[in-house]
Amino acid sequence: MSVGVVEHIGVPAAHDSSTDDISAKKQENVTDADKFFIQYNNVPIGMEVYGDRVFITIPRRRHGIPSTLNYVKKSCDDSPALKPYPDTKSRSKFISVYRPRVDVCGRLWMVDTGHLEVPGERKQIQPPAIVVYDLRTDKQLFRYELKSTDLVNERSSAGLTSITIEVDKKSCNNAYAYINDLATEGMIVFSLKDMDSWRLDHRSFVHDERAMNFTAAGYVINWKDGLFSITLTDPDVNGKRKAFYHPLVSTQEFAINTELLKDKTKFLGHNTVNLKVIGDEIYVLVNQIPKFIYSRFDTEEYNYLIHRYRVFDLILGTVISQGSLGRFQEVFAWKQLTYNIGGNLVLQDRFADDVSDARSKRESDIIFFDDKEEDTREWNQGPPEPLPETKGTTTVRPLDEEGRFFVQYNNVPMGVERVGDRLFVTVPRRRYGSPQQVQQPAIVIYDLRTDQQILRYPFKSSDIPAANTPTGLASITIDITGDCSDAYAYVPDLTTFGLIVYSLKENDSWRLTHNYFFLSPTAGNFRVAGQNFQWGDGIFSVTLTQPGKDGCRTAYFHPLVSFQEFSVSTCLLKNKTANTDSNFWSRFSEVGFRGQDSQCTMHGYHANSRVVFFAEVGRDAVSCWHSGRMLSPNNIVILAQDRQKMSYPSDLHVTNDEVWVMANTLPRFGYSTLDTNEYNFYIYRGRVKDLIRGTACDDVM
Repeated sequence: MSVGVVEHIGVPAAHDSSTDDISAKKQENVTDADKFFIQYNNVPIGMEVYGDRVFITIPRRRHGIPSTLNYVKKSCDDSPALKPYPDTKSRSKFISVYRPRVDVCGRLWMVDTGHLEVPGERKQIQPPAIVVYDLRTDKQLFRYELKSTDLVNERSSAGLTSITIEVDKKSCNNAYAYINDLATEGMIVFSLKDMDSWRLDHRSFVHDERAMNFTAAGYVINWKDGLFSITLTDPDVNGKRKAFYHPLVSTQEFAINTELLKDKTKFLGHNTVNLKVIGDEIYVLVNQIPKFIYSRFDTEEYNYLIHRYRVFDLILGTVISQGSLGRFQEVFAWKQLTYNIGGNLVLQDRFADDVSDARSKRESDIIFFDDKEEDTREWNQGPPEPLPETKGTTTVRPLDEEGRFFVQYNNVPMGVERVGDRLFVTVPRRRYGSPQQVQQPAIVIYDLRTDQQILRYPFKSSDIPAANTPTGLASITIDITGDCSDAYAYVPDLTTFGLIVYSLKENDSWRLTHNYFFLSPTAGNFRVAGQNFQWGDGIFSVTLTQPGKDGCRTAYFHPLVSFQEFSVSTCLLKNKTANTDSNFWSRFSEVGFRGQDSQCTMHGYHANSRVVFFAEVGRDAVSCWHSGRMLSPNNIVILAQDRQKMSYPSDLHVTNDEVWVMANTLPRFGYSTLDTNEYNFYIYRGRVKDLIRGTACDDVM
């Protein structure tokens, strides 16, 4: 797989002064040979990115290096001149720095080895130390000199080539630093809270002799470098992290719980494991150092490069991308749903002591777990009673559900909506006894700033032509072109084939009908999740474009049982008397044909790209179409497809520049049996520009 450079930040060029001193003042133990600028000897080794600055380090491994810690601005042209950090006067504080790191608290951490590594003239100028700067003020916060017990011998300091920081933003003073020692093959741990450090040794820190001979930059190398790099996972549910690490001369990766690193008494004898690592964005500095050591650079060519890659692009199509599907990233997956209601974790089927009380609560449609209404004595804290054995289906019959608050198997998520940092997941009540209408169907609106209900509008009887109409009110689309109080809602009725329009300003609703709202009889045969069946669902989803010059949007819509897409102006929908116009029927348009087996639940329009995304249940896929092109199978692009992980995509919506999708394997639940030992419900998301890049859905040329 070939991966291109996403952004070429530049080739670091050394300072332009050929007589630039290492120190403003003469520094003891630094010879005259170290005080001047020898351009060829300045080889960048380390890099870190913070805000608009890229920090670049040049360890003093040769004479003529004016500054070991430097920075450039991201916005610089190629080959920018390096600037000493934090300033020119302070550069004498550092002898040799390799790979600094920035923590979540905005602090720049580094190890100054204090060691001049000029071949044949190696010497320790000052003790190796951890140095930390506040990047908001560019002031040094502290300098901690490592203890003699942290170092094995005089070679150790030259091996302190990287530092990794573990800290929570809520407790910046409780940070830990993990420092590799590749020379004498160990790890140094530093506690900021305790202002103390200790050394750890383990066989997994040591180089592997089987990996000693390798080729780099065209040169055969025989190195013995030990522990080289340490990276950390995010905290798990218990707040614990893992550290992934490896020696340079090794083909293996290892891991350990950082709690063991923080307690030297627990470290001995820890177990190591192999791993695969996934991240977000990667900056890479390439410096061809073997060529510098064993031969000579061609100074007419670029020798030092910084690349930036998005991990998504790096792993796409590889085995590491198992947490993704096509260009979508998996956000959540469940085998079965669980709940946290009123502080009670509901992890399995639950029962009430008072069976009749529990049944009455279900029949009156009271939320079972509302801690403001439930008497906690009703919770049975013992193990759940076993389900009776059934054949053909595990759907719990009414008799089986006697006395239960929660029948886990029957909870199938259907809808998903992201607002800010919250993800709303809906679970329609589709299982328990015979269908019954508990209350009038209604539009309900909440203010998400206060989480308070601001409206409940029951539909009028004229909106609901049949007893089974409420079962078909499965989605809602909101249209606001200016004042929030002048909103419209479009509610498809897939069961009795209509569209209900609601005006918030008028607090009124009306029902529209059209032949385009009906199913297509030639599209009624499905094979989804291994099940063959025939459905008759009508208009299912409405999505809206941006307003045109007339202030009207185009509403794209389709029945579930259809391969076609249709459209109508929202100005027509907002006119409650429009259906009395003799031209009403002709003002609806057929947009085009999506393709065979392209039955679709929800779809969403992305304004900036003018792309429509489809949740295709017939093909277990998410697809896209650029609305500037003709709608035809040739212009439909499958973005993600999987018979298991994208089985029955039940919901899709576009939020800002992201597409969110839920898949729930619904046909298998309805006609067969879910395997509760496997993942059945998934939520995915993808960035629009990533999803459509390089496809026919990209900008029309």
